[in-house]
Amino acid sequence: MPQDIFIDNLHLHDLNPLICGMQKCPPSHAFGPAVREYHLLHYVLHGTGVFQHGEQAYHLHPGEMFVIRPGETTFYQADALDPWEYIWVGFECDEPFAALLKKDVIALPSALAIFQRIVSLQKEPMRTWLICGQLYELFSKIAETQGKTGENAQRYVSQAVNYIESNYTQPMRVESIAAGLGLSRNYFCRIFKAATGFSPQEYIVSYRLSRAAQFMTEYGLSPGEAARQAGYPDVYSFSRMFARKYGMPPGRYAARVRQS
Repeated sequence: MPQDIFIDNLHLHDLNPLICGMQKCPPSHAFGPAVREYHLLHYVLHGTGVFQHGEQAYHLHPGEMFVIRPGETTFYQADALDPWEYIWVGFECDEPFAALLKKDVIALPSALAIFQRIVSLQKEPMRTWLICGQLYELFSKIAETQGKTGENAQRYVSQAVNYIESNYTQPMRVESIAAGLGLSRNYFCRIFKAATGFSPQEYIVSYRLSRAAQFMTEYGLSPGEAARQAGYPDVYSFSRMFARKYGMPPGRYAARVRQS
């Protein structure tokens, strides 16, 4: 028999737990075909079984979980000889969470402790809030497993661009930015170049020079003031790089723009 944990629906906006529980299934026990109105995860503790989504069937083992998404028809069945035991948790969630649940099956042995803590909370008066906290930890682990590919590579690039554009007045090194993201320098440079068309160093230089140009033409700063404001203590080096980018010295560029 399933062991349900009764929780309150708090109607939280971003991540809202609805149901959870656990079950040691009898041989060949099946559920579905069925459609859910919310996300539902089943984490396999012991045994095996089959999860079917559309025409695709998956044979699951301990340490794996299958994902049921809203509006999708699914079917799952315990093995006849080694039926599975699993913990489930259902919830509503916003897109940043749902985006991490595009795969039908996720292998995540490190999540065992999280699911065990979820079912251990059944007698806690504030268990809905506590389960919500466990779900946040679970999603952090899911995100970590997907963190260096696809959309997550773009996330790293977006974070790096935001850092550069927010801190361009300060000294910065590509190695430090990569380390701050938890990435190797080579990997960071590769995904940054693929996403922006510039190396990180090229992007830093280009952004600083464009800001300096804006300081001169829109705010009336002198080339020396604009250089320092844009993070260049060496005015000579700034002038040389500015002329390389804009085809003329910074003072002449500013005068020409103001006259146009």
